Amino acid sequence: MSLADTNFLVREWSEAKKEIIRLRKRVFMDEFGLPLNFLRHRDDELRYHVMVYDDLTGMLVATGSLHNDGHLGRIAILSQWRTPKVGQAVVSYLCQVARILGMEKVWLNAPTDTLPFYHEKPFAAKGDVFSFCGVPLQKLEYRLPNVAH
Repeated sequence: MSLADTNFLVREWSEAKKEIIRLRKRVFMDEFGLPLNFLRHRDDELRYHVMVYDDLTGMLVATGSLHNDGHLGRIAILSQWRTPKVGQAVVSYLCQVARILGMEKVWLNAPTDTLPFYHEKPFAAKGDVFSFCGVPLQKLEYRLPNVAH
């Protein structure tokens, strides 16, 4: 499984919600045992959704979302595709979309066991660790380079 065999698209919730929910369910509930709350974000309809498809099978293998306030959310990657390289590509693509939209920074609430991955970008921790549905999270921010003012 290689990024060379993938296709990145930005789609609206109304076009893609069934695929996104199916992938989130498989990753968040089936693989990680998280509650139903993780399937939807309260403002999914207002977000840009990045979708990564396997060119060979046409299957959705990863997704993540971007809100117009810079919030990255619900990044879900199928287990067989879940490598640092694929994760980095999804986050980088979301950051590119944010830069195109003129955003100065992005932020997310990351599970604490993923912090080393995000510190490589480098995302900076903001505030204290908190819990959502029993998952310890840390707010992280990343100032986007070369944003035109």
